[in-house]
Amino acid sequence: MRIIGGTYRGKKLLSPQDDQTRPTSDRVRENIFNILSHRFSFTNKRVLDLFSGTGALGIESLSRGASHVTFVENHKPMVKILKENLAAFSTQTSLIQEDVLSTLNQKSATPFDVIFMDPPYGTVSFGDLLEKIMKNNWLSPLGIVVIEAEKKTILPEVSGFEIKETRTYGGTTVGFLVQC
Repeated sequence: MRIIGGTYRGKKLLSPQDDQTRPTSDRVRENIFNILSHRFSFTNKRVLDLFSGTGALGIESLSRGASHVTFVENHKPMVKILKENLAAFSTQTSLIQEDVLSTLNQKSATPFDVIFMDPPYGTVSFGDLLEKIMKNNWLSPLGIVVIEAEKKTILPEVSGFEIKETRTYGGTTVGFLVQC
């Protein structure tokens, strides 16, 4: 696995050797960032990478100019890999080692411009997560939430959010949501 664009293009990332983690493929990541780059520049943006895994989505954001990325991951074997992948970016990153729901139940001091959600398939309610994001000020008014889910997943209609676009890549559906 590698970074596909920006300053750190080609940088290799460590990946898990188990089947419990499903890193976002290079192809899907490239398509996500192509779509996002048509909406805005990552320059000086704050990014929240929920269910971070290897950190590929957040590190890709840094490579494209994000000023800071906060990673949330609580699966201990992944935290070890994530820390190694983030070692070169310590001044631009922070890592929260707790459950995503616990994190989102707290008020955010500063909202984020982009929020990535790529949980293990079938393990969370996207509706609940989006409601907590809205209620606790996690997303800036012009921000975007990117959800990566199993192909058969139907993204929920949540008050305060509009689904701008969905794309399917193999067994993966990607949704792009904005506040309305």
